[in-house]
Amino acid sequence: MENHNIVQADYWDKESGRIVKVNEEMSDLARKEIVDFFDFIDLGEKKCVLEIGSGAGRFTLFLLRRGHKVTATDVSQKSLQLLYDCAIKESLANRLEIMATDFSQKIFFEKFDVVIIGNVIHHFDPSKKQIIMNNIVESLKPGGVIGIWEPNALFPF
Repeated sequence: MENHNIVQADYWDKESGRIVKVNEEMSDLARKEIVDFFDFIDLGEKKCVLEIGSGAGRFTLFLLRRGHKVTATDVSQKSLQLLYDCAIKESLANRLEIMATDFSQKIFFEKFDVVIIGNVIHHFDPSKKQIIMNNIVESLKPGGVIGIWEPNALFPF
């Protein structure tokens, strides 16, 4: 793993326990923002969803609870394991696949109906941002949709 990703993975591994707690104690406003985001992108019927930078599962668990099949990706293996543990507790793990990746390598081709990128683009390796985005776009089925949630002043686009 390159230095950028090592730094990112180390940081998010350390933060993963705190993030799980934040997910569990999410405010009503935060829950409403998530509902509004998914209402806006209108997922409709059960879809095959790829989440980039899933962390401990704020969006992933929401999607799983609504019947979608989710492949959750992150650079933090610890966050992914905590997400998987939460999915097991809620009997949702049968529709969840987890994968540690930064998407700098092509992994999927035309597999997903929807890609969700939630508040992580600014964490991508700047020297590989275009490659990463191309790989993400190529993972979509024809006619697929990308939903980007980036309420961050550092949003690069």
